[in-house]
Amino acid sequence: MLRSILVLVIFLFGCGPSQEEIDIAIGSAIDNIPETITPVIILDSDHRIVLGDSEFSVELAGWQPQANVSITILSAYGSGEDYKVGEIRVNLSGAASGILGSESFPAVPENILAGIYTIRALSESDGIEAFTVLTVHEEPLEIVTKPMAPVILIDSSRKVVGDLELGFELAGWAPEDRVTISILSAYGPNKDHIMGGINTNLSGAAVEILGSEAFPAIPILPSGIYTIKAVSTKDGSEASTALRLYAEPLEVIEKPKAPGIQIDSTRKVIGDSELWVGLSGWSPNDTVKVTILAAYGTEIDYTIGSIDINLSGAGGKILGSDSYAAIPGNMEPGIYTLKAVSTKDGSEASMALQIYAEPLEVIEKPTEPDFNKIWRDTTPAIFYVQDEATGGYGTGWLYKNRYIVTANHVVNNATQMKIFQTSGLPFVASVVWQDASRDVAILKFNSSEANLTSDVTPLVMGNINTGHYASPLMALGYSDRGALRNQSAGRAAANVGVLSQVKVFSHGQSSSIKHIIMDAPIAPGDSGGPVVDRDGVVIGMTRSYSTNPGTFFAIHEDVIKESLVVFFGD
Repeated sequence: MLRSILVLVIFLFGCGPSQEEIDIAIGSAIDNIPETITPVIILDSDHRIVLGDSEFSVELAGWQPQANVSITILSAYGSGEDYKVGEIRVNLSGAASGILGSESFPAVPENILAGIYTIRALSESDGIEAFTVLTVHEEPLEIVTKPMAPVILIDSSRKVVGDLELGFELAGWAPEDRVTISILSAYGPNKDHIMGGINTNLSGAAVEILGSEAFPAIPILPSGIYTIKAVSTKDGSEASTALRLYAEPLEVIEKPKAPGIQIDSTRKVIGDSELWVGLSGWSPNDTVKVTILAAYGTEIDYTIGSIDINLSGAGGKILGSDSYAAIPGNMEPGIYTLKAVSTKDGSEASMALQIYAEPLEVIEKPTEPDFNKIWRDTTPAIFYVQDEATGGYGTGWLYKNRYIVTANHVVNNATQMKIFQTSGLPFVASVVWQDASRDVAILKFNSSEANLTSDVTPLVMGNINTGHYASPLMALGYSDRGALRNQSAGRAAANVGVLSQVKVFSHGQSSSIKHIIMDAPIAPGDSGGPVVDRDGVVIGMTRSYSTNPGTFFAIHEDVIKESLVVFFGD
């Protein structure tokens, strides 16, 4: 640039300095540039570097002006075997950008291994070095083209006529696209204002601020509402959004305030690495310092960090980290003052901070039962049971291999019952046990004839305890005759309620036995079906319902077990 200026002087005035004088002037200019910047090297982050890549881009900054900088992949071929990619000459500002490599001389050799490498930039004039990381992959990322609806968003701050900058967010565009942004009819009909272009990444997204002092994002326009249009240069896709322009910025009204500070509600423990602090009522655009007073003893405070305040006078931030704990590990448990101080006007706010020696014990609370999962897991083992001679029907459930449990009043005087599965063909089971006093019956079937589906597993018997009272349960059964279709029973109905109480009384042919009283609704056909708890284990068997609305009865698991022990002997 300096050389060009001097040459121009020669052209204008017909004479000028000698070549030697020009060189001296350039050298002097270079010598007078302060050496206060640490050299850096940055690799192109937009694409995935792959074995055998012919090119990759490099950016340099902070180098000696007009230095030649060599770029090398260290130990590219193994210990001590480096690979020089090329050289870049920086400008008078000590910066440069360039693409290294070619098809004849690849930037990344094909015969190195995939992995992570050190890239070294070395100035040949003064030996100064800078380093960065290069990750080399075996193959490129697969770009999956998904159906997309391109969108454009602008930042939410108030936009004013003549604003220099405007922030944009793009999503849903073609990967590695170039999207042109315009204000439609900014200067009148068919006179638009092109604000600039934005490059999208492999995800089809981008975030960028357009505009500058030399080229304002928003020209001098009448206030009003305008259309912002984004157009893909790759495939012509379009998206638009509204831009509201005002004649002047919002007035910031200073209101009387009482600065406040608060922390999150979790229990704070010695050595906690993080602490969330919320602030409100502070000066707009303030910075507030947060400190634990006398954290280490008398007059020895501990500053956690600072929080920036927005135009509303509020701010919130998580202070501290693993390397810089919010609450130091050598504090004593107790109560402390947490103070916030404005760096703008000295305003203060404080609150109490209770520090404990150890965290609160986390007590696991009962979660809501997943009856949908229980229903899916259990219904294959629940059958529609029918007496073909009388037409009587009910529900049964698989207790163990070849044995089905049902209510005795479902079987009545039958010697065999027809069993319909959730899916698959029906089969016949013999009545091998009837316990009228407990209203329990057991059916036995031939496994080879039954051809049970693979998802049928016997149900597990559970135990009722005080924890079951007023807790959820589910009664399963075939109260709907219409469920029988195409020789299969379909899924049993799920009837959810709570266990109200356990009571001993007689009913029908049975003796006085324990019953579950529940509000899970049941109907004829549900009899003999299992009642399961929140864990999906059987705690009862559906029996009958009361004339009192919302009251239903099931045989208690103790009674069922008593009958099974008599039959099976275990």
